[in-house]
Amino acid sequence: MEKNSGSNTFMFMMVLAVVLIGFLWVSYFTTKDKNISTNTTNFEANQNNVKINNNVTLNTIQDFELVEEAQTEQYDLVYENKNIKIEFSPYDAIIKNAWAKDTFMKRKEVKMYDLVLGDENNGALRLKFGSWENDITISTLTGGKNLFNYKREGDKFIFTCKLKKKSEDLVYTIIKTYQFIDDENLFKLTVDISNSKNIPINFDNSGISFSIAWGPRLGVDKDKPYNNRYDMFTYLKNSELKKVLINDKMIKDSKINFATKTKEGNEYWLSCNNHYFTTIIYPDNQNYKFLFDYRKSSNNTYYGGLSRDTIDKSVLKSEFYVYVGPKLGSVLNKYNNFEKENFSLKETKFSAIDASTFFYIDKLLTYPLNWIFLLVKNYGIAIIIFTILIKLLMSPLTHQSMVSQEKMSKLQPKMKVLQEKYKDKPEVLNRETMNLYKKEGINPLSGCLPLVLQMPILFAMYGLIDNMFQLKGESFLWINDLALPDSVLFFPFTLPFVNINSLNILPIIMTGVSVLSTMFMPDTSSNKQAKIMMWSMPLVFFFLFYNVSSGLVLYWTVMNILNLVQQIYINYFRKKIVKKA
Repeated sequence: MEKNSGSNTFMFMMVLAVVLIGFLWVSYFTTKDKNISTNTTNFEANQNNVKINNNVTLNTIQDFELVEEAQTEQYDLVYENKNIKIEFSPYDAIIKNAWAKDTFMKRKEVKMYDLVLGDENNGALRLKFGSWENDITISTLTGGKNLFNYKREGDKFIFTCKLKKKSEDLVYTIIKTYQFIDDENLFKLTVDISNSKNIPINFDNSGISFSIAWGPRLGVDKDKPYNNRYDMFTYLKNSELKKVLINDKMIKDSKINFATKTKEGNEYWLSCNNHYFTTIIYPDNQNYKFLFDYRKSSNNTYYGGLSRDTIDKSVLKSEFYVYVGPKLGSVLNKYNNFEKENFSLKETKFSAIDASTFFYIDKLLTYPLNWIFLLVKNYGIAIIIFTILIKLLMSPLTHQSMVSQEKMSKLQPKMKVLQEKYKDKPEVLNRETMNLYKKEGINPLSGCLPLVLQMPILFAMYGLIDNMFQLKGESFLWINDLALPDSVLFFPFTLPFVNINSLNILPIIMTGVSVLSTMFMPDTSSNKQAKIMMWSMPLVFFFLFYNVSSGLVLYWTVMNILNLVQQIYINYFRKKIVKKA
């Protein structure tokens, strides 16, 4: 039966390892740069027309010209309040920088985080005529001219340009109006497109009037590759968030890394996310399609937005509310229902962005951790104290587990006798083994129970610490930022498969303590596979935890140290403990 028990232990550890590896791998180590070739739309121009994908035909570029009107006055192109700062470019009337401030942290020094990282010709909320993938911009139509006239009226930024179709003496007027409110993370974008003749607004026969999107980098550094752990598009469907990553089936099936999805039913809005911040685009109740553009992901350029269906009118108006700020329920809740000035939002469910990662356990753990921080004023110390409290709560179970392991170790000689005696009678061996367990007062599963109970807490702590903005910029000992790995040296290379490019101290300490704990554990089985699994687990955790936030590694390191201390205590007093038990 010892053999069966060892096999069961091995199988349990294998399943546990697979579950843990799967959970953390999906949520973290799928952050590799997707070196997917850029598939841009090919234009085949001739004297009469421009052919775009799907045989959509556009009137010749030379047929359009920009009606330039003199800019009567120069206006400030930067809006700022206590929560956000927006910088515009008059070229295409785009947002080239959108900073979210961490004023919600109530720190002495307010930091700003750019969610666009654009330039004069590449920024957020660019307008394209027709479908987004056809890339028809004002520059495309006019041969390079794309300057809007602009003015500022209080908290309104109004950008206007006119396009003339020479062959038909038809003039299109495009107006983009950005309106802000003091001290809010929210602004409104209004798009007005009209023409001088009573004809539908139709540039490419795609059934779409215009498209608009947020990008190009969702806030990551310009030299940092796409990270689909954090940088992603999501949309709301029936109160549920749906992720759209570069490896999503919808994107892959498109062949060109571009996909659209019709907005219908309770699908309200689209969000563009990075680690701690999000931009949510909430459209009016007209007909739109969500768009997801990863065509230039190899250059860290990707957009998410909406396309407006064509209507049989010469005047088109669309409104979009845009939230720029942290992915925190404490901030987002305000905009689930919001009424201020001429802004009106109802049941938006913006706070769904800040969803629980593990059955709300992570949300519950937030409160005691923050309470401890208020006392000690350092999150590193707070995590250590919090870990000790969790260990104290679980110590009775861990103690019983260690005692059970000790008893199992001493039971090995009797187990071997049963195995030899009933080696050809497995049913009898199982029965006699269970009788032996019962006689000795041993529960064979009790050794695994504490580990099983720790897994939900570990997953919850992973979700809590990994998404806890409060840790960003918080230092502890040699750790500069508890929200990042504790890298003390960066290598000029990256190890393949394991994604290691720096020397991180905490994971090494954590693994060393884990190996030491394994050495002090009693030998409860002669099964070689089980032993290999037991000794390999520290190595598995080393690679799983190497690139995660140092706050999480600190938690698991302290937990391992406490387990080691408890194991040494039990080993030292094991004769007395076993005798009393």
